Amino acid sequence: MKFKVLTFGCQMNVYDTGRIERYLVAAGHEPALSEELADLLILNTCAIRDSAESRVYGTLGRLAHYKKERPGRMIAVAGCMAQKEGIELVKRSGVVDVVAGTHAIPRIPSLIEQAAAGMGPQVETARSESDLFDEPEYLPIRSGPLRYPAFVSIMQGCNKVCSFCVVPYTRGKEVCRPPEDVVAECVSLVRQGYREVTLIGQNVDSYRFEGVDFADLLARVSRIEELSRIRFTTSHPQDITPKLIDTVAEFDNICENFHFPLQAGSNRVLKEMKRGYVVEEYFEKLAYIEKVFGPRETRPFSYGISTDLMVGFANETEAEFEETLDAVRRARWDSAFMFKYSRRERTAAHRWEDRVSEEEKSERLARLIELQESISLSLNLLALGKTVEVLIEGLPGADPEQPLTRVKGRTRTNKVISLETPEDPSEWPPIGETVEALVTDCKPVTLRGEMVGRTTSVGA
Repeated sequence: MKFKVLTFGCQMNVYDTGRIERYLVAAGHEPALSEELADLLILNTCAIRDSAESRVYGTLGRLAHYKKERPGRMIAVAGCMAQKEGIELVKRSGVVDVVAGTHAIPRIPSLIEQAAAGMGPQVETARSESDLFDEPEYLPIRSGPLRYPAFVSIMQGCNKVCSFCVVPYTRGKEVCRPPEDVVAECVSLVRQGYREVTLIGQNVDSYRFEGVDFADLLARVSRIEELSRIRFTTSHPQDITPKLIDTVAEFDNICENFHFPLQAGSNRVLKEMKRGYVVEEYFEKLAYIEKVFGPRETRPFSYGISTDLMVGFANETEAEFEETLDAVRRARWDSAFMFKYSRRERTAAHRWEDRVSEEEKSERLARLIELQESISLSLNLLALGKTVEVLIEGLPGADPEQPLTRVKGRTRTNKVISLETPEDPSEWPPIGETVEALVTDCKPVTLRGEMVGRTTSVGA
């Protein structure tokens, strides 16, 4: 059976899509080049916000013709929305054959087989820690050209139980992967030609396995030969430590980039969110990062910092929203994921009255985006005329949003840069190579530049 996986949501879902593909291939199935050529479509879904679920149901509606055109075609739904909705996905859509929750990835091939044998829709949302991480025979084997980012999961689940977040209910409690297994997967990727990996988890800072904390794990991964760059996400302000920040500074191949979600600039709102910190504590840790790596105003690529920000939560007042704007001005994040609060079932906040109108949320979000983009642009302008190390992620023609005359790369501080390419394709740098680039222009979220040298060194 030929299959195609459509991925919605976060980097963990991107990683899980790779797992789904590997299990299906091991069971004798074959990847399809497009939806139209697939006998089986799998939607790997997100449930973090209402809009994410709406996109999935919209896609299922669009795919209704998929099964009518050719009897025997199948549709499966996996991931967080599958875990949350279960049998409701079958009832509401009328087209779903298999529902596989976040712990059911290894069982997807058998669920597909049972549904194809006429046993009716198959729904599996039981949780089993033994199914969260793959055995060595299922480590990533990537065919074709290198594709960045290369994610490596170090843990699943989250113990924070923020009042607005559904992740603890869809992913379960924290389960950490043995450090030797994380290292083994990274080594496997390096042997396949990858020079950069991204360690991922809902809260990587809380990683603990038999006395090994996240800083220790980073140090172990950093000692892998020929691994030029290590990234990680996401950090939680309550758990990030000076030890972790110092470890990033100590090892040359750990990128100086932190995704460090504040969520809101009001201490009352943070308390209602159950985030476990106040604004002042957040900025103390941010100050330590700057102390270790130096100010970006004088060294634009000294470190990168990004965040998440939510508007309209817990009946946020205009004054409290202004506190968030003040935090944006003070922190000067390189970038931010900004969104409106939407109530999620099974969260504590779902039971609360939401008196902030959608119109007001949208107006606040627009103001927030405008302010953050102005700061992002001002920081990028400081990089003009500077040279920076860039890892090539995409060649001309590979990305529909990328001009045919430019390659896509990324700095150590996670800034995307578009580089002018030589006319001769034989002179294009291959994906995964690092080059020196001169920054010549910028927008709020991207840089533009030209290559001035090619290097395999790790230095900043």
